[in-house]
Amino acid sequence: MRRWLVLAVLLGVVAFGTWQLFDRLSPTTVREDPWSVMPGNAAVVIELPDPGRIWDVWSRSALLWGSVADLPACVALDSMMQRLHATQAGGILNGPLLIALVRTGGDHHATFAAMGFPGGGDQLRSALGALGANEPDIITTPGSRYVTWAPDSALPVLHLAAHDGLLIATDNADLLNEALAADQGVLPQDPLRDAARRTFGAGADAHVLLRTGPTWRMLSEWCIPEVIDRMPWPEGWVAFDVRSRSQALLMSGLFITSDSSAFPGSEPSNVHQVLARQIPGTATWLDVRSGNGALRDFPDTLRDQVRTWLGSGMASASADTRDGAQRWVALDLVDTAAFIRALVGTPADGSQWTSLHRGIVKLHAPSGTISRSLHLEDPWCAVIGGIGMLANSEPALDRMIDARLDGSSLGTDLRTATVLQQYGSEAERTIWTDLARDNDRIATLLRPGTCLTTPEAGDRWERTGQLLFQVDHASGGRAFLTLTLAYSPLGTTDTGISPLDALWQLDLAATPAGTPGQVIDHDTRLGELLVPTTDSSIALVGTGGKLLWQRKLDGPVLGAVAQVDRYHNGKLQMLLCTPTTVWTIDRKGRDVEGTPIHPEGQLAAPAAVFDYDGKGEHRVLVPMMDGRLLNYGLDGGPVKGWHMPRTDAPAASPIRHLRIKGKDLLVLIGRDGVVHAFDRRGDDRYEPKLKLGRDPQVLTVRPGTSIGSSLIIWRDPEGDVRSGQLDGRTQLLVHAANGAIAWDEGAGALAFVRSDTLVLREESGATHRTVVGSTIDDLSLVQDPTDHALRVIVHATDGRLLVFDQDGTPLRSPGAGDLRMALPLDLDRDGRTEWVTIGPGGHIACYGQAP
Repeated sequence: MRRWLVLAVLLGVVAFGTWQLFDRLSPTTVREDPWSVMPGNAAVVIELPDPGRIWDVWSRSALLWGSVADLPACVALDSMMQRLHATQAGGILNGPLLIALVRTGGDHHATFAAMGFPGGGDQLRSALGALGANEPDIITTPGSRYVTWAPDSALPVLHLAAHDGLLIATDNADLLNEALAADQGVLPQDPLRDAARRTFGAGADAHVLLRTGPTWRMLSEWCIPEVIDRMPWPEGWVAFDVRSRSQALLMSGLFITSDSSAFPGSEPSNVHQVLARQIPGTATWLDVRSGNGALRDFPDTLRDQVRTWLGSGMASASADTRDGAQRWVALDLVDTAAFIRALVGTPADGSQWTSLHRGIVKLHAPSGTISRSLHLEDPWCAVIGGIGMLANSEPALDRMIDARLDGSSLGTDLRTATVLQQYGSEAERTIWTDLARDNDRIATLLRPGTCLTTPEAGDRWERTGQLLFQVDHASGGRAFLTLTLAYSPLGTTDTGISPLDALWQLDLAATPAGTPGQVIDHDTRLGELLVPTTDSSIALVGTGGKLLWQRKLDGPVLGAVAQVDRYHNGKLQMLLCTPTTVWTIDRKGRDVEGTPIHPEGQLAAPAAVFDYDGKGEHRVLVPMMDGRLLNYGLDGGPVKGWHMPRTDAPAASPIRHLRIKGKDLLVLIGRDGVVHAFDRRGDDRYEPKLKLGRDPQVLTVRPGTSIGSSLIIWRDPEGDVRSGQLDGRTQLLVHAANGAIAWDEGAGALAFVRSDTLVLREESGATHRTVVGSTIDDLSLVQDPTDHALRVIVHATDGRLLVFDQDGTPLRSPGAGDLRMALPLDLDRDGRTEWVTIGPGGHIACYGQAP
């Protein structure tokens, strides 16, 4: 654990110091290459091209982060990065930042980091001070070229130096001295390493370069000797591109070795999905080899024989159960009779027929070369549908047969199948393990006393998920590798996890009020939730369910949140209003310069934000209770040239902007039913003849081919839904009495209630009716972000929350219990819908749908 704490502090020190200097220097300042000082014996080098951005992506959106966020290293790192963002404009951290792990002998390794830093010792001490280091804690050893800092009694001493345009930090003084003494760097020539590094792709969140031998031996710091006695890979270099997603950490790259025979090559296939359906769902480890790769488990003298009966591949799997360790092997067969003969021979060889299990004949095979090659000393076997099944005991084989016949296999378990289908592809070899269910076995592979073997670590494993590793042969001693760490914590059942399984849950201090607004983080480009609450606060919830910040306002939020670019630099702020104030708030929860706006009096309706020409010159139109219509710029000042109109009655809804034949029209609908149409300056542009009647509930305002033909759809106090053109022509659309109604602007669809029946009317006039069987209290119309299909969400008086498609077909409701709201969203922008639900007492949950 101490090593990861060191890594946390190093990243914070390097990042903060770099930002502090580069904030003051010209952007054209030349930076030295951090690779030039990397130690020659580094086992792993991690390159972060943009450390500030990737930290935001990881900490604000990655669900895996929630499993480790309470670790001391993670707490320290998050605290340091938050301090950076709080003290520096924009919180931008420049890169690239390189972090190396270096074996220093025995079971120990050191951490070494380097980053561009065109400054000297004074700037370094200043950077450390800004990070919280007291001057007496920063030690300069006589005759040395670096400073020493002990940030915490629980951490090793850190050594830092500013050298030739670089900031170097490490917990090993010898490594730092070597780097400072080298004139041309300390990284020796290595053609394989350089070839691997050249495969790094653009657009990745991070790059990882590792040397297989030293990296494997470095595991001795945590693993028992038996694990590292035999390295499973030839000596070589692996280059990974790393991408962080909300539900997974994705690594893909190339393995390069000088051994041209290291990867024999065979046709890649999806045989892992087929064979996973033969393995019991209780398995926690799966290793699938296709084609020629499967033959490598057999001695050379047997391979020709095995080719006669082995088909597309084989899978090995295992699990620790109450019955002890169980091991299974599933083989795709092209000749079942030849397989039986090869495995059990004749009765004289010692095999014996046993009783049937559910009509399937079982064989107890003698120990032989084939069984030993499959690591089964005393196997039992059966054949079902061209699949050879072997297990290390009769009960294990019975469980394998049951899994196949009952559909309770690993490949049909929704939790596992989701990972295999979503992240798996055709490959020569596929290795899968369930970290969440295999923590007991993981503990047996680790040295006693390591932080990964504590009871707390077991709970943490259960909150992580599954690991999927795939290999595909390239050519000439090269192989393509993919590694996925997928977030899928344990559900309520061992198998058959619900397709709608909670991705994250969060309890706010107050109950949400109104509909949460989805906003975009301009750095990560991911979605986040802005949640108003009953105590007049707003809370920003990250993509991964983390509460990013919460702050008080001066009243409840009116209407929806809008996002604007106040400074025209690609950074988005949130604009919203309360009954007396218009707020513009940045992504850190801070007020933007010139705001909030405090108009004199009270708002009659939510403010509306328009960008007339699409040039970023937004206007904020604020209707007041005394009939004034105010106009502000994003700088918080009144717009010059605005002739403030004043109506006899306050606005019934936000101002609507229409553009008709190149002319702008601002439509204000008063609570007295009078319609006003202004131009950009606030002068009357058109005198509408349409009258809506008192207290209209405005559903939409749509432009027509002319100003007069522009349309308003509203609901009158009697419950009727009407449409009318500005020139005065009206028509009755629906008599909806006083029941709940909902309108979807994008589809032009209307949903309403008649007794216990839900009615959906499409814009084309097509009508669909569904009997709910209970009185409907409320309903809403939303669009699924994946396929843009309409969803009708119904709240029944009996407490149920029901979901229907636009044809009235019932859909599975997300979550359970007393839900007050459900929203289909795609917060992580992965093209799949998640459902966010709001429950009582401020409980928010996010559910992901299985493919």
